[in-house]
Amino acid sequence: MNTKYIIGGCVVAALLLMTPFIGCTRIEPGYTGIKVNLTGSQRGADDLPIVTGWVFYNRLTTQVHSFPTFTQNVIW
Repeated sequence: MNTKYIIGGCVVAALLLMTPFIGCTRIEPGYTGIKVNLTGSQRGADDLPIVTGWVFYNRLTTQVHSFPTFTQNVIW
């Protein structure tokens, strides 16, 4: 067998095994996000907030929370 096929098959298998652990979320306009590390010596919220866009993270060790940064005024 050709070693290119063996290496390619191993890469594809590794990607398929990692897929359940990769999380992806989208932070909408008007919202901001905070990435929280659950393990390790750097536990807790990251120093920099996540701005609008796609966020990729490890589901086992990280959580992403989003909250609104806008206000709504109601006239009574």
